[in-house]
Amino acid sequence: MLRLKFSYFILLNSFFVYSNLLSVAQPLDSIADAGKPKHLKSKAKLELKQGDYPNAIFYFKLYLQQHPNNYKISYKIAELYRLSRFYEYAQEWYKIAFDKSKETELLALYYYALMLKINGNCDAAKQYFFQFKTLSANSSKLNAYLQQANLETIACNTFIQKQSEVTSPFITLLDSTINKANSEHAPLLLDSNTFIYSSIRTNEKVYRYLHPDSLNTVAEQFYKAKFYNEKWNFEGVFDILPNDTSLNISNGSFSNDGKRFYFTYCENNWQNKIICSIFISTQQKDGSWTNPKKLNKTINIPAYTSTQPSVTSDLNTNNEIVYFVSNRPYGMGGLDIWYFIYNPQTETYSKPINAGKNINSAADEVTPYYHTQKHTLFFSSNGGINLGGFDIVKAIGEKNNFTPPQNLGISFNSTYDDLYYSSQQNEEQGFFVSNRKNEARSLANTTCCDDIYFFKKTHHQQAITKDTLQHIKETKTSAQQPFDTLTINNIYYQPQQFCLNKNAKAYIDTILLIILHRNPQLIIEIRGYADNTGTQKNNLNLSKKRAETISIYLQSKGIAKQRLLIKAFGETQATNTINKKQMAECRKTAFKIYLPEIKK
Repeated sequence: MLRLKFSYFILLNSFFVYSNLLSVAQPLDSIADAGKPKHLKSKAKLELKQGDYPNAIFYFKLYLQQHPNNYKISYKIAELYRLSRFYEYAQEWYKIAFDKSKETELLALYYYALMLKINGNCDAAKQYFFQFKTLSANSSKLNAYLQQANLETIACNTFIQKQSEVTSPFITLLDSTINKANSEHAPLLLDSNTFIYSSIRTNEKVYRYLHPDSLNTVAEQFYKAKFYNEKWNFEGVFDILPNDTSLNISNGSFSNDGKRFYFTYCENNWQNKIICSIFISTQQKDGSWTNPKKLNKTINIPAYTSTQPSVTSDLNTNNEIVYFVSNRPYGMGGLDIWYFIYNPQTETYSKPINAGKNINSAADEVTPYYHTQKHTLFFSSNGGINLGGFDIVKAIGEKNNFTPPQNLGISFNSTYDDLYYSSQQNEEQGFFVSNRKNEARSLANTTCCDDIYFFKKTHHQQAITKDTLQHIKETKTSAQQPFDTLTINNIYYQPQQFCLNKNAKAYIDTILLIILHRNPQLIIEIRGYADNTGTQKNNLNLSKKRAETISIYLQSKGIAKQRLLIKAFGETQATNTINKKQMAECRKTAFKIYLPEIKK
């Protein structure tokens, strides 16, 4: 199962991760007595266990000075840079690890390609994703990464190529009264002129350690901002909760009547693992708020994280539906979106239920925001066809019955992480959070930390229509050329056969079907081929039947017929000089994927 581990660390509560980038590594003379290489490695592992990535990297690098060919240590350094959002350093160290491993550490190659993509070098990224797919084609353990490599390649050929063509003048970075050098999270509109958010609220370096006697410990708290004088302005602490600066709280969400406030509190457990839990505070008749109460163990499972609540109401029962994020067992990936129901009549909470396969993937889904009036769940995912790490997507429905998610596109998403979408009822303006490059705000590097952005919509993406489909069929311009080819190598046919066997169906279900379900804007051309046994006419008909069989199978799985184009190539890839193995490889099916143009 694909677990892009990065998200688990950064999205539970910003204080715990971003601040650890800012601690200062030990000077060289302070470790003069570190001794043998095994002691350096032990020190690095200890720092890593404590969450101090800079010092862990420091000791690992000292170890490499004595064991320069240890590619596993180089890979660890690359991972720590990636988890710390030092993407350029991560790119460098993944390449070092892959080269030192004599091209056997294939995950280093995968993440090297991914860092190239995030850093804006898609042409090179595509080459290395292709190399990864070639080298790992026979590894069942890497199937999920193979699938994601296909999606990353597709993204490079669509969104990112078009990124320079679309401007987003309506997106504004909030000023330094709100965005500090550390991270800001979870903006939530209270009315058209007021929003709350969470922040560490300091431009100074802070320490990760949570012990009360730690030096310079700063906690994340709730704050508010108001709109006046044509801009958003910091207005101080949002003080409905006890202002305990030793607690790290974030991710607030009100019930629809405004009388119940859910939020997240995170802390380190005895293993120094970050665990987040959901709390509730209720407004009393006199207007005061109760002391926060932790929800029960069915929701806050010990040793697992429950975080980022988003509240809406069931219109039929008036019960509260609370979507949240958790890494609990029986999910579909690393972090999944779940929901539970609160019954105000009985004052009871239901057992959490997974939001389903249309929402959750083998990767991570985070920062849910439910728009009640639009019956739409907005969230961020690092699975699917994305511009960068996490992209903002939306799906219509409720509970565990949703349409496949749609990417909000390059008007909102960047090659970095884009999170925490929230909006007004009409969706015309709102907020999101991103770590896109910001030279002015960062203490550690230009992509380390999250800032809040305000948006005001001015245009929308184009949907698939009959006209669009016809345009794709007829137009031969470069703008409408297919942007990627996915050859499903597992689908081969016996001579003169066109039926799908069990392995072919399994491969379609786990690769192609997921791509189409999670990206409903895509149109696919199914390409059938045959060998040169028999007449050209018969081979052309046979290749057509092979393509039609897959089309019928995909339609039986819920893919609309209008999204599936059929093309038969007959024996065009076969010649009289090929051997039997090459002949068998001609009996195949391949695909080309199309994406409608984005309206400017």
